[in-house]
Amino acid sequence: CFGFFIALLMTVFISRRFFSAISMTPLRLVLAGGATLLLFLAILRVSVAGFSWDLYFNTSAYLPQVLWAAFYDFVYVICLMTFFIIIILLSRNHRKVQFWSACIFLFSALLSVIFGILNIKVVEMLGKPFNYQWLYYSDFMQSPDSRLALQSNVSYEYIRGIALVCLAAVFCAGVILGLINLVSLRGWTKKVAFGAVLVAGSVYLVYGRSIRKNWDYNKLSNPVTAFLESVNPFQSHPSFFTMEVHDSLRYANTLSKDKPLLALKTASSSAVKNVIFFVMESTPAEYLEVYGSKYKVTPQITKHSKTGIVFKNIYAHAPATNLSMVSLLASVYPDLSYNSITEEHPDLNVPTLSSELHAKGYKNAFFNSADNRFQRAGDFLAHRDFNLITDCQNASCAQSSFTLQSDWQYMNGKDDECTLDEMQRWIKENKSQPFFTTMWTYQTHYPYFFSGKENQYDNDPYFNRYLNALSHSDLVFGKLMTFLKKEKLSSSTLVVVVGDHGEAFGRHDQITHARKIYEENLHVPCIFIHPSLGAVKSDAVGGLVDVAPTVMTMMGLPAPDEWHGSDLFAAGRADRVFFFAPWSDFLFGYREGNYKYIHNASNNISEIYDLAADPLESDNLAPLLPDEVQISHQRMAGWAQFVNKAMLSTLATKSSLQLASKK
Repeated sequence: CFGFFIALLMTVFISRRFFSAISMTPLRLVLAGGATLLLFLAILRVSVAGFSWDLYFNTSAYLPQVLWAAFYDFVYVICLMTFFIIIILLSRNHRKVQFWSACIFLFSALLSVIFGILNIKVVEMLGKPFNYQWLYYSDFMQSPDSRLALQSNVSYEYIRGIALVCLAAVFCAGVILGLINLVSLRGWTKKVAFGAVLVAGSVYLVYGRSIRKNWDYNKLSNPVTAFLESVNPFQSHPSFFTMEVHDSLRYANTLSKDKPLLALKTASSSAVKNVIFFVMESTPAEYLEVYGSKYKVTPQITKHSKTGIVFKNIYAHAPATNLSMVSLLASVYPDLSYNSITEEHPDLNVPTLSSELHAKGYKNAFFNSADNRFQRAGDFLAHRDFNLITDCQNASCAQSSFTLQSDWQYMNGKDDECTLDEMQRWIKENKSQPFFTTMWTYQTHYPYFFSGKENQYDNDPYFNRYLNALSHSDLVFGKLMTFLKKEKLSSSTLVVVVGDHGEAFGRHDQITHARKIYEENLHVPCIFIHPSLGAVKSDAVGGLVDVAPTVMTMMGLPAPDEWHGSDLFAAGRADRVFFFAPWSDFLFGYREGNYKYIHNASNNISEIYDLAADPLESDNLAPLLPDEVQISHQRMAGWAQFVNKAMLSTLATKSSLQLASKK
């Protein structure tokens, strides 16, 4: 709108004769288009960088800051212009080549403006421009999740706004082209002007390079070049994979036993016949009442946790569903990259809880309210000895959709209550045989879907919608527990309530879940419910890899040697858990005792938080603890190297088995 206003104002003061004199040579078109692109990208950068609205009333005071903020946009435009100017100059005898080169440049400039507009919302959501890693995470924009996220953020009004800005850019380019014609330079004046521009540009590049160090690169980088950088095949991996690690800080399955935990009462193995995983999508522990939430939206979980063990410090190892699926079922850490095991290696040769129980005569089933096609989750599950796998595509219940807003219906998932109906029907058919089943909810996934009337819990419309969805998940869980009691299965069934990852609503400058590794991203609920368990709260620090081994212990069964996790009931296990996130910046971290350690391998920034004194992670202690920072780096590197080695070994085993099968 600001660019459109400028163009309109200039038009008022320029005569018709001015426009009739415009000479649209290819070179001048590139110059005019480049100048317009610089202007509009600078205006858009103001929004991305978070400048105050005072800018528009006190432009001269803010102008130097705007120039530095637009540094990478300036470099991008100059490189783009230089490329096409060289082509035009080299093809002086080929008018068509010159003409089409100018057209391609103008089209590229217009696309760059559109990308700049979209970048405002993208940086707000992801913390940085869209990159290849996020494209991979979205299943290359083929998943219902990615289309849903687009639809919820890009309205028709937003599209009309983009069209208006593009029209303003075209109009402004015409005005600048007219000015170029009026100020036509010849001879020595042309050389002086060119030299002045060259000197000014060089000073800007050199000085701007030093100024930018004090800015957040993610809010300054051009969206086009940022994406191209992310697909760089020569991009180096974090040094944690290769750095030397002291023997005492190396990771191993048998962790140090210097901080024993309180021994916990467990159910006898004879009491646990069946196992149910109730996985709560995008649910951090902090939103459940049993973990201290002020929002009274999970009364059923609170009620039934009185006959269970509430593990207070359990973490997802990455803030992503499919990575958590692998850790939860197979008790292995995910591959430390943006790649997903379910996508790349769905037939990976690893034992899972389902395959171990299947070998003991169990019937297994997996019920998902969402779509198992995302990152080939269905293919991964198909290799895990499940007798039945269902999702929103093949569920038979009548509840096919539910309301996000009064004028828009979600068509890519099932109501969680519908999924429960499917699971209950299967349990009734198989309750004479021991069973293991997983129900994965979905309504708490962004942009959040509730069923029935929306209650008012919070003024933030997204968070309020989320809390309504969470309330519905709790209702569904309550119906599951009622069903088990009615079918006389309560005393023989262990129910594990667990979150796959967290969800953020503004804290640490983030929304949704996959960007960072703070508590709201990774700290998840984990509750083991069985009549033989009292109302116990455990301080054990662990992760999703520890859930399956703990279940095996409660059933009196040995855990496979290939598993990375350990029994949460063991008194000798170390209170330490590791995690990472690779999509925005490459982040490593772990929690040990009350301390949380985070290292951003992309920009070499470390953070340390005392969660007992600072549960919201607002006071970074790293600058005060340089020795602790160095030790934490060694420990993270030891874990990263262990996971990398274990994954390579597993993949090698898979390849050997495939070769033997072919022979």
